[in-house]
Amino acid sequence: MDEVSLNTEPVGDDEADDFEVVGDCAMTEYVGQTGIIQNPLPPAVGMEFETYDDVYYFYNCYAKEQGFGVGVSNTWYQKSREKYKGKLSCSNAGFKKKSEANRPRPETRTGCPAMIKFRLMETKRWRIIEVELEHNHLLSPRSGKFYKSHKHMGIGTKRTLLLDGAEEVQKIRLFRTLIIDAEGNERYDATLVSFIGVNHHGQSVLLGCGLLAENLQGYFEYEAIRAALHRAICHSLRPEEFETAWEDTIQRHGIRDHGWIQTLYEDRKSWAPVYLKETFLSGVFSFLQSEVSTSYFEGYLDKNTPLKEYLDKYDQALQANYQLEALADMDSRNSSCIQKPRCSYEFQLSKLYTNEMLRKFQMEVEAMYSCYSTKHVSADGPITYIVKEEFEVGSNEKDSRAFDVLYNASDLEVLCVCGLFNFRGYLCRHILCVLNQSGMEEIPSHYILSRWRKDVKRSYVLDHR
Repeated sequence: MDEVSLNTEPVGDDEADDFEVVGDCAMTEYVGQTGIIQNPLPPAVGMEFETYDDVYYFYNCYAKEQGFGVGVSNTWYQKSREKYKGKLSCSNAGFKKKSEANRPRPETRTGCPAMIKFRLMETKRWRIIEVELEHNHLLSPRSGKFYKSHKHMGIGTKRTLLLDGAEEVQKIRLFRTLIIDAEGNERYDATLVSFIGVNHHGQSVLLGCGLLAENLQGYFEYEAIRAALHRAICHSLRPEEFETAWEDTIQRHGIRDHGWIQTLYEDRKSWAPVYLKETFLSGVFSFLQSEVSTSYFEGYLDKNTPLKEYLDKYDQALQANYQLEALADMDSRNSSCIQKPRCSYEFQLSKLYTNEMLRKFQMEVEAMYSCYSTKHVSADGPITYIVKEEFEVGSNEKDSRAFDVLYNASDLEVLCVCGLFNFRGYLCRHILCVLNQSGMEEIPSHYILSRWRKDVKRSYVLDHR
């Protein structure tokens, strides 16, 4: 993007140009009879505004409440002369140049770091992308000290206020936070994160949930960054593939110095799938390219659900999932084994597993016929098989991918690089192909988990209240 940055030193109150906010504001908070926001919330990353002026007005109201002035320390323009990024600072930011006057004014600036940065998003709204709330000097909100930036905030402001009556606190739409406005009418652009377990049907069991902000949404290339990180995380089979894809992403998008990205990378061995293949996750973790995750709250909560309806919808989702588990119990108990199985492994598990877990395993059985393997015998240790799987990449095109499978015949142990067993709790198509080629008619018992059985005994009690 073509861009121009107009940098200025932070403007102190004694040198600041007058700043007026003209026009209607299209966003929400409490406003008194003077047209000033009463008890404004502190600025936070993710807050959005209709115009550049709205950001200034909001920060100025917050500054007046806290007891400091505001200056425009930086504004960035595109070559079209349109603003696309700004920085507002405390009027004590920076330091004055030494004056040669006989009686220079006393120094009032302290190099204060308090500021906000904001930028124009693709939605044509202005979003706060960085915030520093701490000052390095005392604030005196009740001292009555006059700051030039507050000059146009009283009666006579050119901002049009839509006031309904004189006796009650009035409201206008001044700003939207990341999650909820003052009316409680939106959970706006917040990510609902669920902590999920699974039952013996492979159904989700809710352990807890929370609302999170997305750390990269301030970037114009947010969607491209998210897609690239998703590919690196979910499509890498080996650590070196993950490392290469991650490095390529942060270099291409210039996010190497992003604090959250750095922390995420440092902790990669605790969350990245390529490092978790020896950790048994029993179906909680979704990692396959072809998988589509269904939210626990699908059909009950979405990005437009008002916060005041959240608890009711939350409870409805819980009750619906309890009923789904009860119905699945009944269906699995009443089902019989498959009469015409495609292989002995399918018949074996049809007698043991719940219907849903059998269905998932059957997808691996079906896919094993798209695999073929080559045996490589090493001098000592397990036998290595190279299993190639064919898959469609277009309407008339096919491609293949190789998977290493280690097979120890003496201990009946088998391990695939795809890691499906630890991720999902049942054997993958690649291992089934190797077992079939080796003449194994049944899956070894230690690869048939009791947690997927239809006769499993729960260690918890369903609460249908």
